[in-house]
Amino acid sequence: VYFLVDLLYNPQELDLSASTSIKCGSSELLFNIGDLNLWCYGDAADQVIEAWKSRVNQTVASSPILGPFASLMGADIISVGPYYSYAAVEMAKNVSYVPAGHVPDIPPPALFPYIGYGGWCSALIPASWLAKAGNDVYKLLSVRSGGHTTGGNVAIAQDQMTAVPQTERNSGLAATVLSIDLDQEFHEQLLSIFLEDAITNGSSFPGISEWNHMCVDSFGPLRTNMSMPCPANFTDAQKEENCYSLQESSWGLETL
Repeated sequence: VYFLVDLLYNPQELDLSASTSIKCGSSELLFNIGDLNLWCYGDAADQVIEAWKSRVNQTVASSPILGPFASLMGADIISVGPYYSYAAVEMAKNVSYVPAGHVPDIPPPALFPYIGYGGWCSALIPASWLAKAGNDVYKLLSVRSGGHTTGGNVAIAQDQMTAVPQTERNSGLAATVLSIDLDQEFHEQLLSIFLEDAITNGSSFPGISEWNHMCVDSFGPLRTNMSMPCPANFTDAQKEENCYSLQESSWGLETL
């Protein structure tokens, strides 16, 4: 977890440049080296592999327990490719999909929402919080997939005429599923951290969700206290009256 967090948000900790870091990302990042789904442009992949081997040598090689496995762990990240487009990557990964030669639809069409219903299922995770790499970051990413990698230059790569809210541009991960088995206390803690500026300054609700994977029946936090999630036992009428709407959670009040 910490290696990937440093790679994407603290590259200097790995002796990598920011330009190398922003060449890597994923549409479905798993913070688990064994299930890594990370794509890098150009020679960045080779630099990441060397950085991983160096991190293993620094943290594991001297361990009396894990030291004997250092060489195996150093080989956990391998480079596959090169591929010349994201479409080529997906077709190579999913050779059983039909029709052949076409980019697969992932996830495939279904009769019910594959993420589920309600809750905070498409969260925006601030890059600044991820960069701190605290215990709360590890707690979250060790049990949740990261979702879409954002960060990089997303916060400034615009012409100031976009409707995309700044909370999304300042994110490091988007569409992260936080609606399943997230205890209430941790849920409230994350809302308080992610919305700290708005709460402290008394400004309007800026939004906390990314539109791409919004769940059916999803609502934002309470209107009276944006650090409190919308109670699941509320009726639809209560949610509509007392909680921020799906649209408000995506775009923020100021943009709307």
